Amino acid sequence: MEASDYDDRKYWKELLRRRVKFRWQAIEEENNAMKQAKEGGEKYYPETLSNRDTLSELLAKSRYLIYTFEEDWMANQANRAVILFEKY
Repeated sequence: MEASDYDDRKYWKELLRRRVKFRWQAIEEENNAMKQAKEGGEKYYPETLSNRDTLSELLAKSRYLIYTFEEDWMANQANRAVILFEKY
């Protein structure tokens, strides 16, 4: 394995690690908001983004987006990428 291959693998591994970390943070925040709404006797409505995904859904659906070349993205993936890169 060449040094550049090793660096590429490190880069992608770190990128995926961060995506997972952000996703778990979003899930935890959503769970806390649900709990607070329930304790307050209110119905919980998750915050949705312009593409109708929640933040945790956006991060889950972005997994394959990261591996795909931009020119191969579908329209919904391109929209998701714009939102993802604005947020992170």
